[in-house]
Amino acid sequence: GTDFTCPPHYEAYHSHFLALHLTQEECCRPTCATYTCHHGYLPRASEYSDTMVTLETCCKKEPACGTSFNCPDGYAPFHSHFMAASLTIEECCESTCLTLTCPHGYLERPSEFTSTVVSVENCCKREPACGTDFTCPDGYAAYHSHFRAELLNLEECCEKTCATYTCTHGYLERGSALSSTLVSLETCCKKEPACGTDFTCPEGYAAYHSHFRAEVLSVDECCEKTCSMLTCPHGYLDRSSMASSITVDVDTCCKKEPRCGTSFTCPEGYAHYHSHFFAEVLTVDECCWKTCETFTCPNGDVKKPGNFDCNAGLANFDAGWSQPKKEWCCAQEGKGCSGARPVIDVNTCCDVLPTCATFTCPTGFAADSCKADSTHLTEANCCRPTCASYTCPDGYAVDQTGNYDCYAGLSNFKFGWSQSKKEWCCAHEGKGCESCEATRSVGVNDCCAKVTTTPPPPLACKLWGDPHIITFDKSRLVFYSTGDFWIVKSAQLKIQGRFQCTDWTAANDKTDYSSMTSIIISGPIIGNSKIEVQDAAGKMLCDGNEILPGFGSTYCSSAKIDYDGQGELVDAAMSFLPHKVVHMTLPDGVTIQVNRWPNFMNALIKMHPQEGGQDGVCGNLNGNAADDTGIELHKRYGHGVDRSELLFSDSIPLHIPTAHPSPTRCSEEKHRRAEAICKQETESASVGWSLAECMGDVCDAEKAGVASVQAEEMRQQMAR
Repeated sequence: GTDFTCPPHYEAYHSHFLALHLTQEECCRPTCATYTCHHGYLPRASEYSDTMVTLETCCKKEPACGTSFNCPDGYAPFHSHFMAASLTIEECCESTCLTLTCPHGYLERPSEFTSTVVSVENCCKREPACGTDFTCPDGYAAYHSHFRAELLNLEECCEKTCATYTCTHGYLERGSALSSTLVSLETCCKKEPACGTDFTCPEGYAAYHSHFRAEVLSVDECCEKTCSMLTCPHGYLDRSSMASSITVDVDTCCKKEPRCGTSFTCPEGYAHYHSHFFAEVLTVDECCWKTCETFTCPNGDVKKPGNFDCNAGLANFDAGWSQPKKEWCCAQEGKGCSGARPVIDVNTCCDVLPTCATFTCPTGFAADSCKADSTHLTEANCCRPTCASYTCPDGYAVDQTGNYDCYAGLSNFKFGWSQSKKEWCCAHEGKGCESCEATRSVGVNDCCAKVTTTPPPPLACKLWGDPHIITFDKSRLVFYSTGDFWIVKSAQLKIQGRFQCTDWTAANDKTDYSSMTSIIISGPIIGNSKIEVQDAAGKMLCDGNEILPGFGSTYCSSAKIDYDGQGELVDAAMSFLPHKVVHMTLPDGVTIQVNRWPNFMNALIKMHPQEGGQDGVCGNLNGNAADDTGIELHKRYGHGVDRSELLFSDSIPLHIPTAHPSPTRCSEEKHRRAEAICKQETESASVGWSLAECMGDVCDAEKAGVASVQAEEMRQQMAR
């Protein structure tokens, strides 16, 4: 009791027992806590007992559904053998049909208990319904299909339809639609359509058979044609458009209308017009018009030639005649007219008598101003031969000693030209001839010079201002376009110029005309090296490296370059500025002089004709100025330099000028004459020669030697 502790669920026993070694059996005895109750028994309270530990002393029976739990009304016993300390309806009972209330439309089945699932299907049965459990007889339709009763009848489930009603004559059955309204004539039948009331005849028809009835009516059954539906053809008038049951045709419904060609006679001096025109009342204005036979041409004009037979092919003139024939025959004889009447006036009926002023002279001849009013139009009468038509004999060559600019000062040639210039220009270009009695032929003395052993001097090309150009063959032009252009292009020598518009020109001259701002020289003649000279604000380069930043001399390949303040100016009007002149001497006698100014430059190129030929804006140096005119050089080189041939390290975009010359360049009278000439010329020229450049050629033709726009710009800059 004091020296030994019993394990859990055992109690002390023999607490007075003593021994050297104590054991569980000697000191302790088991309690009901060590006993496990059988199925169906529950442990009693954990009481200690001195009696033997047994089922009867330690356990008590567990409650069972069948004996210890009563199911309420509507439920049946279930799991009667189920035992638990606390029992519930769910464990001991199951519901029966007595617990279910059948919904509307259902009847209860007999009150049977069942162990199956309690549901509407198991516990209820459907009540009969009109729509599904009663069939209406023929002529009746289902009614109150939702109505339910244990016993159904006809009155409760069906209603009469129009199928039980017979429509009277003149009425058609309506569609076999069911109706809950009164079955009667009005509700079940509809009137049959009648022509007079239910069918409208289309325009041009009159009502017919108005009493006729049919389910589907048509024009043929209800209507008849009238004359109002017939359009009388041209030349006919409508008769009274009353309805008619007879055949509707032109003879019945129409009458012929008076016609210009047959019912009206045009007075003298008029031709028939609109011969096919019909009207109840015809007049001269509708049927006739004047012809050129009654028109008198003014002095100096003649009647336009005819040469047309206006009766031939007249029936098919619109497709078969040419436009000139239509116009002539219509105006002259009033035949072949279509559209508006022709205006009978001097322009339609008369031609201006041509004179020599409109005659085009062939190459090598110039217009003879003395014969400008002559009407005898022949080459011999209207044209004066020039040296361009003359071939020098052996031992003679074309005389180049004059090479005058025959446009410069032409308006005042009698007093402003020297005698030698008058003679040279009269013989070579037919200009500046002193009198109409002057010889109309040219010969060796006028055009040729004896060939000497001394080689001829090199020929020159000048470029100055914006820029004006005098070619090697002495033609004169302006080149206002912006871009990079060929100046000389040959197998051995290549020269290109960069032309750009300056700020002063744009702001003060109000034009987009360019000036030369840079020139570059290359080719096999100098070992394909490149010499580039820019304006005074820029640099001079040899193969891309700067040379001569100040006055001095140097070489670039085989070309000698001198830079100083000496030399004749290309544009004498620039003499007020300090001179900066570049002299380049190349092999084969080629020399190039460049006058550098603050924002542009002038150039003078001297050379002999290149072997194999040459070209560029300085011309082709073939002795013929006619193929180096402004239009010709712009056609060949006005498009700029192709990228594959460009000598400059970069390029600038091409710009064709659009501004007309300002009044400082061209008087108002000359501006009008230039615009008239150039509009026709530039329309036929290929891209390159602008209207502005053509007008510049015309306006500047007599202004050689005047101060350039660029010279004026420099003066104003110095003044500022």
